[in-house]
Amino acid sequence: MNASGVSATKLVVKPLSRRQFLLSGAALAVPWVAGCGRNDRASPVDGAADSAPPKQSLDAGFAVQFKAPGVVVEVLSQGAVANDQIQAAPVRQMMTRGMCDLTGQADERDAWRSLFSADDIVGIKISPLGYPEVFSHVETVAEVIRGLNLAGVPNGNIVVFERYRQLLDPVGYPALLPPGVRFASAVDVYTTDQSGLSGYDPNQFVDLARVYPGADPNDPNQRRSCLCQLVSQQLTKVVNIPALKDHISAGLTFALKNITYGLVNNVSRSHVLPDNWTKDFLPAIAAMSTIRDKVVLHIGDALRVCYDGGPGPLPDGNFKSFTYSSLLFSTDPVAMDRVGWDILDTRRAAAGLPPIAECGLQLINPGHEAANERQPQYVLAAGDLGLGVADIAAIQHRRYAL
Repeated sequence: MNASGVSATKLVVKPLSRRQFLLSGAALAVPWVAGCGRNDRASPVDGAADSAPPKQSLDAGFAVQFKAPGVVVEVLSQGAVANDQIQAAPVRQMMTRGMCDLTGQADERDAWRSLFSADDIVGIKISPLGYPEVFSHVETVAEVIRGLNLAGVPNGNIVVFERYRQLLDPVGYPALLPPGVRFASAVDVYTTDQSGLSGYDPNQFVDLARVYPGADPNDPNQRRSCLCQLVSQQLTKVVNIPALKDHISAGLTFALKNITYGLVNNVSRSHVLPDNWTKDFLPAIAAMSTIRDKVVLHIGDALRVCYDGGPGPLPDGNFKSFTYSSLLFSTDPVAMDRVGWDILDTRRAAAGLPPIAECGLQLINPGHEAANERQPQYVLAAGDLGLGVADIAAIQHRRYAL
């Protein structure tokens, strides 16, 4: 236990199987704990209350939703990681600075109140894949809970959630976070058939023509990815805490991937390796109206970053990470991912690795590629849909060092 009352987490590698990591975007059936193919372009159909948005500018309504479109605040503190342990006191300072700068508020309480109220039921979408090296660190999650408390949200109205219990349990969040916070887990382990509707909302879905190999394309459940009921029916708002990692098919995983593959079922069909169509699948899910409305804040955990061999530690030793000592803040997931993309490519260049967009079995293969091509272009495609700012020249990337 450190000076601020939160236990520091020690980095000890405990790998899962390669298949579990590659198919980590699988279904999120959300029981409560303690109460809680072809290469043609797919055509998305949003089955929610409104259809997927056409390509449009941020001035057509998204600026209100985002509060700060195209703004990414990055706060670095060299003291945030010491001897492979996350230090809670610097993380608190980083959280305070980042939230105040992002919202334009001088007071931390006002910063959180600008996005949340006491009546909200708030989900915290974590990213445990990559534990214990690169994940949503306990100290970061604890500070988000403290911030929500400042806004008047009681612990009983806060839900930390993720997909698989086998990924959630090793982190041990319940014993390390404040009492009263609720936790939701996914199914215990990965299953190949992800079309089941238990825990999902059949009225909120995206219908895409491509199905898992061998599945019946005439079966709507095989074509659809449905939003989890936790988000569609129970939560009023979501805080997204992604970890910045290299990804073997998507190129990178950060804000957008954590709120798309982590919130719907039937996702493994998008990357049956070596085939890959994440550049079509991911923006279609991100365009769902409920996701756009409820995910109001993204706090990227880049205290430790994986720049190659991701998204999770593997026995082959290819998982490469480094201490970056940074948190990123945005209401715009596209802008955050575009900045994260640059962070990864900068580190990869320093390590003599090619840019992620140039990697794949049919492109440049440094030795352990598994997809025909990695597809970080999903970030640009999401920008084209009007889901955020993808033009790096138009993004306000404000960096502060504490």
